[in-house]
Amino acid sequence: MINIRPVGRPFALLLCLLGLSLGCKRATPVSVERIPKDRSGIQWMRDLGPAAVADSSSTVPTGASSVQPAQPSQATRMVVAIFQRSDAAWFFKITGSPEKVASTQSQWQPFLNTVRFESKSGSERPVWELPDPWSDGGKAQMVFAILKMAGSDLEVRISRLGGQQDLLSNVNRWRGQLGLPPATSDSLDQQLTDQQSDHASYRLFDQKGQSTGKSMGGPFMRSQAMGTVPSTGVAVKTENSAAGQGAVEPSLEAVQSPLLARNELAVNPKFTLDAPVGYELGKTSAMVVARYVKQSDKGKVQISVVPLTAINRWDDNVNFWRQSVGLQPATADEIESMSQAVSVSGIDGKMIKLLSDASVDQPSLIGVMIKRKDAAWFFKMMGDRDMVAEDQSVFDAFLQSFQFKPSS
Repeated sequence: MINIRPVGRPFALLLCLLGLSLGCKRATPVSVERIPKDRSGIQWMRDLGPAAVADSSSTVPTGASSVQPAQPSQATRMVVAIFQRSDAAWFFKITGSPEKVASTQSQWQPFLNTVRFESKSGSERPVWELPDPWSDGGKAQMVFAILKMAGSDLEVRISRLGGQQDLLSNVNRWRGQLGLPPATSDSLDQQLTDQQSDHASYRLFDQKGQSTGKSMGGPFMRSQAMGTVPSTGVAVKTENSAAGQGAVEPSLEAVQSPLLARNELAVNPKFTLDAPVGYELGKTSAMVVARYVKQSDKGKVQISVVPLTAINRWDDNVNFWRQSVGLQPATADEIESMSQAVSVSGIDGKMIKLLSDASVDQPSLIGVMIKRKDAAWFFKMMGDRDMVAEDQSVFDAFLQSFQFKPSS
């Protein structure tokens, strides 16, 4: 049984003044639309919009997940070079207007042909000749390197995933970002062209479409982990009551304008969790289904939950995390010796703690992976070393609170 609190009279009057088109009526029960299994995850991600995750301990702060007006589509060309190696797949991605991508092709095409691979610490890593005067744009979350082109705002983003990648899933993700329909397995070879340089072979995705500019980042393809619900506010989980446990209702504090009533906000029927003590609700996205942040005079730290496809492997992700905190890749045996057993919602998984040296200006990270059905779920705490070291017990409590719903 779902318990819905009535809208207070003062707030109801305010809503009437803000938008008569909404009408002055009591809140209605929230229903969840289950996503059919045969629905494309690509289309689902494009349609999803901003996400709001239920918080059992507090209401969502005003404006925490405001819906932005739809962005106009724009002509976009995307080029992705895919280097499939024995232990990993490397993606070199360029996205921009067709005119800019074409005008810089004399730069990026020769650059791709310089890419080669060298063994280091037991694994392969790409090396290349940086064109003059290209510059190093640093790194970003889930990105190995960013290279900025000369005389343009375009850049090459380099990402790494585990070996034996499902290329069709990645191609369809990119096509979805361009507003193109999904390809089929029979037409995959038509989406990619084979390229051969003096150093390595690769496959090239090069297509044009219309994009709003959203979710144009890395090559990742996530599973259908969430559902959507029409709402006039951000959905939150209330405290247990005699009428029902964990009832879902629109948060009155989150309703700011009639604009919210005309958009679909995301809620998650897949799991419940308790917000980590001392943390505030952070921004979610198509990839991050829960995020909590904390800041003090000691620094910053965040806890996040990310579901990806089950093809993701523990060793690959650990080495990606090691890279993100300034560590060299480790061998499978080394990773196994550093990993700890952990259980989340009754599912066995693995945890690794990557605490940086106090003398080094690098972030620290604690990562967890479990596999459930067709998804690999990642739980991560990352931030300044002192914050991560101090809040390990908070992260442990957060993991214990996370529970998949039986029907999900």
